[in-house]
Amino acid sequence: MIIPSSNTLKRYRFVRLLGEGVYGSVYQAVDEYGRQVAIKQIRLRNLPAKSKEKRLQAFQRKAHFLANLKHPQIARYYSCFYYEHDLYLVTLRSRSSGAASGTPT
Repeated sequence: MIIPSSNTLKRYRFVRLLGEGVYGSVYQAVDEYGRQVAIKQIRLRNLPAKSKEKRLQAFQRKAHFLANLKHPQIARYYSCFYYEHDLYLVTLRSRSSGAASGTPT
């Protein structure tokens, strides 16, 4: 398992891989304040420019949608960022389910 490292990612301690799909992975992690989060990594490297642009637009729509959504059964948006050709979406752990939220892509 490759765990990314940057100043942004250093704010998180990766606990375990929750799932992996064709386009990315989801990790359970803990932020610098001890909050449980799920980090969804969306791989963009090795994609043609047009595919990257489409994936980036879809990612931005999803992040905007999650940031404005409030429901006890849906992961709460926490942060998103771009690092080394990959996109990352960070959601807070769901309080109602007791499990880290997020699904593989």
